[in-house]
Amino acid sequence: MGHTRRQFMVLAGAAASGIGMPTVLRAQGTIQLRIAHGTSAQSSYAKATRHFGDRLRELTGGRITVREFGGGTLGTETTTLDLYDAGDIDMGFHFTSAMAPAVKRLGFLDVPFLFQGMDHWKTFAYSPEFKSIFNGYLEAERKPYRAAVIGLSGSRNVYTRNVVIDSIDKFNGLKLRLPESAVAAKLWRALGAIPTAVPWPDVYTAIETGLVQGAENTPNWYLDARHIEVAKNYHFTNHLIGTAIMLVGTGTLKKIPADLMPKFEQALAETSDFWLKTQIEADESAIKNEFEKQHVKQHHISKEILAGIRERAAPLKAETAAEFNVADLLALIEKTA
Repeated sequence: MGHTRRQFMVLAGAAASGIGMPTVLRAQGTIQLRIAHGTSAQSSYAKATRHFGDRLRELTGGRITVREFGGGTLGTETTTLDLYDAGDIDMGFHFTSAMAPAVKRLGFLDVPFLFQGMDHWKTFAYSPEFKSIFNGYLEAERKPYRAAVIGLSGSRNVYTRNVVIDSIDKFNGLKLRLPESAVAAKLWRALGAIPTAVPWPDVYTAIETGLVQGAENTPNWYLDARHIEVAKNYHFTNHLIGTAIMLVGTGTLKKIPADLMPKFEQALAETSDFWLKTQIEADESAIKNEFEKQHVKQHHISKEILAGIRERAAPLKAETAAEFNVADLLALIEKTA
């Protein structure tokens, strides 16, 4: 059928190994996309994946389908970046902190208090300029992926097992789990805390055993990871509005037929709206429906403490922008304020 015996054996071997075969599968005119994320089936990543898959199947009449690999099945948000080059995944969800080891300039988005609030972040993140700058950084580093959808990770806050942050001095000596980000760690070190890098799947145990005294994340991720069970003090610092990205492999883009590309782009656009709505609703629902039920003590940081935190964070914006050579990114943030 057009294949030599040797070619057939190569194809059969690839099919048996699964991960080694091209992930855009063509059979009877259909394409299957492999999408990876490291979170639970109830997370905004998972819901966005299913929404995208449903819409893509509907819009293309089943010619493009999606297979989801969640829960870190194929690796972390950082390690799965290495799977695009060989075509082992087609798309995936990545917090910008997780991308920073591969694309250093993206670490700038870990600077605390970059945005004045959620409206400012939305104007910045959904501007065509941001996506252009972001993809320009990837192209400059010759990365085999581009931004498909810009997404909201949420507004991050500090939560602890036993420590109540009722004065700025309480940060002194606090062992706080952070993503692997030297940029994010600067503020907490300036406050006297001890930033500790722990892989996300291990944070629950790290808090439970006292390896760290707390962590920081959004209400929904705090609930989704079940940290709500072991760290009952939730402090509303709102120090970072996180940006997450749904990436698509450059090789995958080349394999989407021209007649289906408009449908692919429509599904992405609709997923962008859905993802934003889902993440905001998830955070609101976590606070309204779960915090009281699970006996979370909600601490609204005083103006004095917040002013002290912001004072230590203030120099980081300009310093980090210069260090990472991201004047274009800083200018866009200031322009969209």
